[in-house]
Amino acid sequence: MNTKQAILNTSRDRFGAPSEQVNAQFVARLPAHLHRIKAFEDNYLWMLQDPGSNLCWVVDPGDGKVLIEAAASRGLQIVGVLLTHHHADHQGGVDDLLQWASLRGQSLRIYGPSDERIHPQAKGLADGDRVDLGFAQAQVISVPGHTRSHIAYFLAEENMLFCGDCLFAAGCGRLFEGNPAQMLDSLEKLCTLPADSLVCCAHEYTLSNLRFAKAAHPDHVGINARLSEAESMRERDLSTVPSLLMHELQTNPFLLGLVDQAPIHPAEPNIANKADRIARFAELRAWKNEFRA
Repeated sequence: MNTKQAILNTSRDRFGAPSEQVNAQFVARLPAHLHRIKAFEDNYLWMLQDPGSNLCWVVDPGDGKVLIEAAASRGLQIVGVLLTHHHADHQGGVDDLLQWASLRGQSLRIYGPSDERIHPQAKGLADGDRVDLGFAQAQVISVPGHTRSHIAYFLAEENMLFCGDCLFAAGCGRLFEGNPAQMLDSLEKLCTLPADSLVCCAHEYTLSNLRFAKAAHPDHVGINARLSEAESMRERDLSTVPSLLMHELQTNPFLLGLVDQAPIHPAEPNIANKADRIARFAELRAWKNEFRA
């Protein structure tokens, strides 16, 4: 894929129906069988449809009712749930989905990290496990930091990463339970995935993340271009996710310099020493915690 070529983004309404098309360099096209569902103030819930049927899986169903409505509007049948971590805005809708399925004489396959705070009907997963979705395999990647048991799902056949609150468009998750070394290791794992992987994060935080990125790297051409695009899109209430991993390697301040292909700011040479990288990451994350713009 040519990174200089603008990528067409399809804006979608609350239930994922096409509404408008815009040219966007840093926002990736949604495949026809991936549905981005808005919930709460800034959450995205993901519905991944079997390309050959009306069956679908949902990722991080914080709001079960909105997903049930979205499935009904598309004639889809939800058959499974993938959870990345225990926070309520990521798993709070599981009971509604179970009740909905039970009333139809159906059952749901539910998976999540091995953690007592995950829904009791979820099968616990660990790093390296695989979940058979029927049409694809989801590889489990342990990514502690935001929480101690956070996991991500990578679908190699689909080239899709569902990363919850670990990696965001132009940012990363706050460290509620983990430490900087854990989060840095988690991000470095994700950096090894194919550069054209679709990064499906769980929140619309891109604009605030890019304002911080600009503060950290005021002269970074890519960050400035992405910020300008995000400002224009958010003024029109357009989504800025998903992105491609290559965009994150080029413009995410928490990833700059982590891998060889990630351009770095001239004032920040690659930091070879792991302890120094951890210290730099910790300082950057602490700054982001207090940043307001």
